[in-house]
Amino acid sequence: MADIKLTLPQAFRHALAALQDGRLDEALRLCVAILSVEENNIDTIHLLALVLHRRGCRLDALARFDQALLLGGETPALHVNRGNVLKELDRLDEALASYDQALTLHPDYLEAHCNRGVVLQALGRYDESLASFEIVLVQRPDHAETLNNRGITLKELKRFGEALASYECALAIRAHYVEALSNRGNMLHDLRRFPDALASY
Repeated sequence: MADIKLTLPQAFRHALAALQDGRLDEALRLCVAILSVEENNIDTIHLLALVLHRRGCRLDALARFDQALLLGGETPALHVNRGNVLKELDRLDEALASYDQALTLHPDYLEAHCNRGVVLQALGRYDESLASFEIVLVQRPDHAETLNNRGITLKELKRFGEALASYECALAIRAHYVEALSNRGNMLHDLRRFPDALASY
């Protein structure tokens, strides 16, 4: 660690701050420096996986998440972050298993419920997807992303009025939420409310 003149905990805090600020090269350098001293530091391996994910190196990130798990890093956040990479790799059943494992450890982990709902939606399991989103909205009725995703699922279930209402709720919270505006426009188009759809677009 002589090259960065920091203790391991200080280096970790700096690496985490660098990741949060988008300074990915610095975060990577610090993680590598920590692991050169303490190669099985689970928190740093997890952080390195997050850095690699942000850099678009999904397979490398997944390998690091798996390494952290093998070393005993059994935390809800680790399972959720691993699930996110698997989802992006279109390995949906494995992503779902990761989110389920996170919820086994922490049943009220809202991010896991939200991401699980998105994967279930992609798998065409719409009733289960809706149930996951509803769990989130009980705790966070103002969560615009979940309201938008709930709208998508409701549309697939042919519950068009409820889908439209869900998009409207999302937009009441975030007026310039582009995805919700587009989804609302599509819904209004399907309902043949063309002027309203045009306004949403």
